Amino acid sequence: MLVVTMVILLLLQLTVAASVSSVNISSQVLFNNARATAVEREGDNLLNYLIGNRDYFINHSSHLDTDGKFEIPIPDYLVARPRRASISEFICLDCPSVDPSAGQNTRLSALDQTTWQLVVEVSDPLTGAVAQLTQGLRITVTTDNPASPITGLRLQGVWWYSQ
Repeated sequence: MLVVTMVILLLLQLTVAASVSSVNISSQVLFNNARATAVEREGDNLLNYLIGNRDYFINHSSHLDTDGKFEIPIPDYLVARPRRASISEFICLDCPSVDPSAGQNTRLSALDQTTWQLVVEVSDPLTGAVAQLTQGLRITVTTDNPASPITGLRLQGVWWYSQ
């Protein structure tokens, strides 16, 4: 009788250990999935921040570093620590060259009907999650009427994808 009881207790202990291990694995998978979703959401927030500030398009060349890479300070509230965010690419695919000393209306009119590609990358060193989001934009210069000066820019999303 004692042997049968010991065998039953051993089987019960193995079943409990397997259940606890399965729960731990499931909770770890859910935790990593939540972190990956947060990384992608922060990448989306960074894209929206850059798109919302039209000055980055108008004065694009003033934000280039010595290697020609677009560089701006990314506000702390967009990306929670310890995650890191960077702008991998921010280029005009079909912009004409315009003298930076040209007037504001000349620089704005040069942006009319241009296509831009914006690529941001956000990574989480704790989980290894990395999200790279690409946004294509079409810029149209707006005016109130044909005789008036340029009043602003309209941005239209052309393509978007995430890796």
